[in-house]
Amino acid sequence: MSQRLFIRIATTLAQRYMCFTLRSDASGRPGLSTYLKCTAAIRQLAYAGPADMFDEYLQLGETTALTTLRQFCNCIQAIFGPEYLRKPNADECQRLIDMHGRVHNFSGMLGGIDCMHWEWRNCPVAWKGQFTSGFKGRHPTMILEAVADYRLRIWVRETPNKAYYLADGIYPRWPMFVKTIRQPVGPKQSYFAAKQKSARKDVERASGVLQA
Repeated sequence: MSQRLFIRIATTLAQRYMCFTLRSDASGRPGLSTYLKCTAAIRQLAYAGPADMFDEYLQLGETTALTTLRQFCNCIQAIFGPEYLRKPNADECQRLIDMHGRVHNFSGMLGGIDCMHWEWRNCPVAWKGQFTSGFKGRHPTMILEAVADYRLRIWVRETPNKAYYLADGIYPRWPMFVKTIRQPVGPKQSYFAAKQKSARKDVERASGVLQA
């Protein structure tokens, strides 16, 4: 996270909610700062570690860390949810298409799509056959997929400029998926395969974070 974004989030929370302001206890000693509380909450979300991992690093107890995390999530949803957690509209999708055209040189690219199989350690016995592949010894897996919502897909199919997603070989041959060339022949196909792989690296990283 950039310093500018972190400061904006911390400042906004401190202005709206007293729980994120710097206060003193009954003895007059200063308590936890706004930056320290936001750091503790973000680190728990980013690394999925236990709440007591901040005892020495941030001088923050387990109970306070959990309370800060809950307050942080509720405040973020209340303040930034209506603007940043809503579904995109047609104008915003068009801006995404224009941005990808400038950055990746893929005209009409709306984004990328990717999925992965995640091992399900405690899969219920009744469901095991639905989530196990046909190979012997394989563990049940769930599919985690970074994908746009259904209404966005409908808009993409109806748009005149034929917007599409970059995908890998596991996806079907649909007009909205542009896949790479597995065995490129010649400089033109090799150039396309390299550019397509380079443009998909962001969604692959996002899927890695989703799995973690």
